[in-house]
Amino acid sequence: MENKFKKEIWLGVGIILGSIIIFLVASTLLSDQMAASSQNIAKARTAIAKRADLLANLANIKNTSDEADIYQKKINSLLPSQEQLLNFPQALGALATAHSVTFTFAFRGTPTLPTATVPGVAEFTMDSSGSLDQLKLFLNDIEVKGSRFLLSIDTFDLSQSASGYSLNIQGRSFFQ
Repeated sequence: MENKFKKEIWLGVGIILGSIIIFLVASTLLSDQMAASSQNIAKARTAIAKRADLLANLANIKNTSDEADIYQKKINSLLPSQEQLLNFPQALGALATAHSVTFTFAFRGTPTLPTATVPGVAEFTMDSSGSLDQLKLFLNDIEVKGSRFLLSIDTFDLSQSASGYSLNIQGRSFFQ
């Protein structure tokens, strides 16, 4: 009976220990699988968040592109055509006459034709002479007050002569 009792105790202890070992092994494997699954879920959520950001950025770019197209059309409507640029010397001549300034004008070289995103450019040289105050008013009308022509003054040279001042300007006028 004692042997039978010892066998039953050892059998019970063995079953309990075996159950604990199986439980520990199963929980370790399950824990590893859960950790791997949670990492996969975290990666998937990160990827989803990145895709959502990309979609938001794409929508923003599309909206901005539409806005940019509107502004590009407005800018183009402000720029004269290449044919209208032929009136540029007459417009400057009228300003020169209004300020009692003598004036000569010439386009230089071949104009750069416009593209879909960049306006055309026609370079010019302008010589004018008169009193310093009249030249300042004339230059102010050309540059600050502006006209219907968009221009950029690249260089200018102001020099004094016996009869007053001379102003030599080299610049660019833009067209569509």
